Amino acid sequence: MINILRRVNSSIASNGKKRTKNEQHAYLWSMGSPVDDYERSFNQYKCQNYLLGKSLIILVRNIASFVILVFLWLRHFIGREYSFESLKTGNKSVFLYESTNIDILPCSLSHNVDIVGLNGPLFFDEKCRDIIKNLWKRYPFSYFFILKNAIKIGRYGYVKLHYAPDRIISSCEYSFTSSVLTCYCEESGIQHINVMHGEKLFNIRDAFCRFSTFYVWDEHYISLFNKLRASESVFIVEQPPAACLENNRTECKKRDYTFYLAVETETTLRRLQEVTRVLEEQGKTFLIRPHPRYTDMAMLKSYFSCAAIEMPQSVGIKESLQETRHAVARFSTVLYQAYNSGVVAVIDDVTDPLRYEALKEEEYIMLQKTDFRLSQIIVQ
Repeated sequence: MINILRRVNSSIASNGKKRTKNEQHAYLWSMGSPVDDYERSFNQYKCQNYLLGKSLIILVRNIASFVILVFLWLRHFIGREYSFESLKTGNKSVFLYESTNIDILPCSLSHNVDIVGLNGPLFFDEKCRDIIKNLWKRYPFSYFFILKNAIKIGRYGYVKLHYAPDRIISSCEYSFTSSVLTCYCEESGIQHINVMHGEKLFNIRDAFCRFSTFYVWDEHYISLFNKLRASESVFIVEQPPAACLENNRTECKKRDYTFYLAVETETTLRRLQEVTRVLEEQGKTFLIRPHPRYTDMAMLKSYFSCAAIEMPQSVGIKESLQETRHAVARFSTVLYQAYNSGVVAVIDDVTDPLRYEALKEEEYIMLQKTDFRLSQIIVQ
């Protein structure tokens, strides 16, 4: 039931209402200063509901969460004891992450780390239970808020018991559970460390989050998170291996341009098709790389042949960047990676001009780091 709700919530969140930066800023500052981590998390939850803007869906999600919450309570809180043997492995850090690839970890954090999946057994020690009870008392009808915090705290409770870590490392600034989890960790004598793993804009989805320590890629992001009222975290600037290629040799280049896609529409793909036609007339070579989760492959293949598509499942992102002279995207972490690696980063201002203009408001870092725009290239 929890997995079903998680998938439904992800689908709902990806189709939220578009809010301008001014609208988000006004809503963000309409809230008072949070008195503790509970309120920080709840403020972040309210910001995300504001972005969703669908009161009926929020209500239905809340009702479904109540049912699951009751089930969770009966199963884990009443008349049941747990006994897990702690793993005394000497690993003092646990990285809660879906992948086994730890190249998003800064080098200073990448040693002596156990990687543990986000989904797994739950365990509620006394501190877990106290936090959940306090949240329920303070926000008695916000069932989705309580449920998600309960699930995440239960996962952290299991990790705490099973691994006995000094540090729990996460990558979850977008989760409204982050501040409550930091509270739980710190009260348990554990550092809660967050690592940035992808590009960030001004988006109140990330507002109010707090960690013991938060690793970011650039000073720009400290300023951005301060504007999102996440200033209670201790920020450290350190780029992980994922932010830069190991090798970027000229002899490795196989094409002139690689287009890195995200969520695409018929209109953006039609415009991209016209862009590639112009490049072909200029004698340039290219590939189209879909996003592994967001790009509609059936739609993409109606505009481009399979030979023109680079599948993420077959070619890693670093290999892809090593083989191209120019990386082109509207908004993507890959542009930052390209810039750091000596690959020419080109911002796509053609396929969705309105989105490009919005990036100026949202403080997109690459607008300051690269002067290359797709519109300039196709008129050469």
